[in-house]
Amino acid sequence: MALEVRVVNVELPAVLNEYVDATFSGFGTPQAVIAFGTSANVGESGFSNATTQAIGFYDGTTQLSMCWSARIGVSAFTGVSRSVTGARTLIFAQKDSSPPVYTRLAEYTASMITDGVRLTLSVDNTSINRYATVVLIKGLAAVKVAGSAVDAGSTISETGVGFKADALLTMVAYATQSDWHGSTGLDNENVLNSIGVALRNTADDTALVQHCINVSCGTAVTSMVNTSINNDCFDRRYLDDGASLNIKRTITGFTSNGFNVSSTGSNNASIGYLAMKFDDPGEVFAGMFDTKTSTGTQAYTGVGFEPQALFILGMSSTAVNSSETSPGRGANVAAVAENGSGFTSGSYATALRDAVSATVSAGSRYFTNTLNIWNADSTWAAVATADIDSFDSDGFTLNYSAADATARKFIALAFKKPSEGGYTHPTLSNATLIANGSQWQPRVTYTFT
Repeated sequence: MALEVRVVNVELPAVLNEYVDATFSGFGTPQAVIAFGTSANVGESGFSNATTQAIGFYDGTTQLSMCWSARIGVSAFTGVSRSVTGARTLIFAQKDSSPPVYTRLAEYTASMITDGVRLTLSVDNTSINRYATVVLIKGLAAVKVAGSAVDAGSTISETGVGFKADALLTMVAYATQSDWHGSTGLDNENVLNSIGVALRNTADDTALVQHCINVSCGTAVTSMVNTSINNDCFDRRYLDDGASLNIKRTITGFTSNGFNVSSTGSNNASIGYLAMKFDDPGEVFAGMFDTKTSTGTQAYTGVGFEPQALFILGMSSTAVNSSETSPGRGANVAAVAENGSGFTSGSYATALRDAVSATVSAGSRYFTNTLNIWNADSTWAAVATADIDSFDSDGFTLNYSAADATARKFIALAFKKPSEGGYTHPTLSNATLIANGSQWQPRVTYTFT
């Protein structure tokens, strides 16, 4: 089966037990789902304060989710849900007071359906609409969603995958509690979260590349916001002083049924992952790129194939493998894919600001742009905004409508377009009848894209 990846944007339901179907006509049943969004219940490009950033994985059996947020005048917090029983694909949570009281809590449970995935509001105390982008994936040789607890300073062998993966998407939260949802469970009153990607080197089963973005923030009103984008690990965290490396976790090798992790530092963590095996390991690419420092188009090459879809992790960081602090830092999670007649993009920007009056966060959603990186030094400001211009033979081209004089960093996970070019699923509109002896039979014309 050819690899197929689609992107669907949805407005999430605001009434308990109601659902929304994220579907692409003719897709069939997905093997894997990546879902992400923010709790900003705003229109296109609008910014909402006190926003949660959420991401989740689902393979039809197991679903995991993670979120981070901060709130005006009170501590920041982080949470991760990673149990099989009662797990969620998306969690939006907001700590509004101390001790923790969740007055902005919503949890969505996923189930596979024909042509996509159904997201059902399972826990809610807000009755507000939110938005999410869903990445549908099929045509994989194997897929697995699972989670592990990693002790500080330890090396682990994760054997729960069950096959030798070609690619990993990871989410990490420094949690003292491995599963929470639905009530007042609190993992940690710090924002300490990473989203990462790792690819297997087919020559020796080491990590060919491993990249991640990290957001860290303490509980004090004047705590620094530390962010980093890294090209030598899937998780990295700096201390509140913004200079001292506290945690670094790396994939040291892929095995026949999992992968090995080496950890340094002083904090335990919960790790969730989406492991994927491809018919051809060359169907996936991960790399780090710079944003353009002026408006207009910018071609990005070196991917090695023409993509059909991108998953993007952006950061307002200007350097690699180092902590950057300022009154405000921003992160971006986005995806874009062909839709048969053009492109569908979903992009969510968050910005954390510190030492102003308190640690605060704001977020926005975009269904018309692909890349949106914001900063928050004094006011919320876009430092890189771009839409997909084209998928090219060796990469992709972005068209920047906003750009900062200093280049920012982003990670792109690219999925290869099928070598035959892909096709639109046949319908009656492109079916005709041809003579076959004394009978008539349908002839279906496939439109190549």
